Amino acid sequence: MTRHPAPFAALLLAAALAAPLPARASSEAAWETFRQEVVAACEALLTGPGPHRIDVNPFGSASYGLALVHVQTGSGDSATTETQGCIYDKRTKVAELTGPFAPAADDTAAADGTAGAAPAN
Repeated sequence: MTRHPAPFAALLLAAALAAPLPARASSEAAWETFRQEVVAACEALLTGPGPHRIDVNPFGSASYGLALVHVQTGSGDSATTETQGCIYDKRTKVAELTGPFAPAADDTAAADGTAGAAPAN
């Protein structure tokens, strides 16, 4: 029996071309543009005039960008900082703010790293 390698090679080539290719990394300039877009979209949602700081996760997930938005409320001795999450849809370029995170029981992280963690069920 004679084997013909051509059909097998064609099938192997077709399978290789159909396989998903790994995503190419974006350039640093593209990531910086992404971070600026997240900051602009999150800032547009802020309603108060108070000082704020926005910490953008450098890359986000495959579908979303994420930033922590820290907003100072009050002044003087009554000044506090609220932290909210800002979720940015990479496809639609629309951002949404979460409600403020509950204040921590104290300002120091727990020694076991569980400060702010959800209780286990």
